[in-house]
Amino acid sequence: MVKNNKKSNALIKKNNLVYLMNNLGIKRINPQAINVLNKKLENQIQIIIRKLKQNMDINARKTLMKQDVLNVLESKQKDEEFVL
Repeated sequence: MVKNNKKSNALIKKNNLVYLMNNLGIKRINPQAINVLNKKLENQIQIIIRKLKQNMDINARKTLMKQDVLNVLESKQKDEEFVL
């Protein structure tokens, strides 16, 4: 088996995902499943960040506040369940 030395630019590191899955009862994990999960999570985070930016532009602010994040997450949850 060849070791992959490519640098990962993932938002959530593979080891952290594996650790979390193991703690929640998933014993064996295919590496491709982790890659797919990581890409889907990254897409969802990009959508949330775009909505945060729009919210900041509407309110004419440059600083992201805690309440902005809570409002965007709440509105996203109302609009749709986090469909991956």
